[in-house]
Amino acid sequence: MPPAPEERRFIQFGAFVADLRTGELRRAERRIRLQILPFQLLVALAERAGELVSREELCLRLWPPGVHVDFDRGLGNAVLKLRQALGDSAHQPRYIETLARRGYRLKVPVEWIGPAASERPASVRRRIVELRIGPGARRWSAWIGAAASAVLLLGWLLWPPRPLTPAPAREAYLRGVHFWKLKTPEPLRQSLRCFREATRRDPTWAAAHAGVAQAYHFLGAVGIVPRAQVYRHTQAAARRALQLDSRCAAALAILAESRFRFGGRRGDLPALSGRGQAPPLHWRGALSVRVRFETAPSAT
Repeated sequence: MPPAPEERRFIQFGAFVADLRTGELRRAERRIRLQILPFQLLVALAERAGELVSREELCLRLWPPGVHVDFDRGLGNAVLKLRQALGDSAHQPRYIETLARRGYRLKVPVEWIGPAASERPASVRRRIVELRIGPGARRWSAWIGAAASAVLLLGWLLWPPRPLTPAPAREAYLRGVHFWKLKTPEPLRQSLRCFREATRRDPTWAAAHAGVAQAYHFLGAVGIVPRAQVYRHTQAAARRALQLDSRCAAALAILAESRFRFGGRRGDLPALSGRGQAPPLHWRGALSVRVRFETAPSAT
């Protein structure tokens, strides 16, 4: 049975180590890309290593109540991505075993490692290499170290690092993106609620405010929210996102699109199609074409 959450930091199994605090998976010194849901799936299986974990239990663990998704497809994708990260096979599994129509099992033993630095497994310790160097090399090393420290300090002063987004805010944002991509009335309403929840949990996250702007914009495009209200809320949320991050591409794109669609005479442009998310560069190109078309001199 795993220790209490505050007493665990790493999961070590086979040649892999999972860091519960950062959500990272490593093999030796190499970091392996793994998304949030497959990582959560790994933790759920590790907590009951060697035992069957039913599909229903995993779905409740990965998706909170009230979220409407295709659980079978979502769980299958999470298992597939976890197996790919581990280099595992469904037909000859070394780590993740499928029990048909019932669930999954982690086959290998698991070791839970505490948060103390002295308890870190060897695969995540920093390797210290002692070099024998002469006095001249030491002086150069000291100068280089001082210069690097000064550059890092200057960068921190000019571009201070943003605190990590809390996990509940990330999860709310990802649910919002999922519903927003469906582009139908009820999912769009749910996406707005999710993006608002993300801004409440992390008011300094520009992407979450940009999500609020996008949700309002498309609610107006499908005729659910009045145009004037859509324009006001979309502009306010996009501007808030740009106050937090002036390079937020999604906020810049939706700000411009909102002005053309709902601001002034350009608000009479045709409604957006219900296709998937349009990248900001695509929106910029479309808007450029509209600008040229509307400002072109009329034929005489």
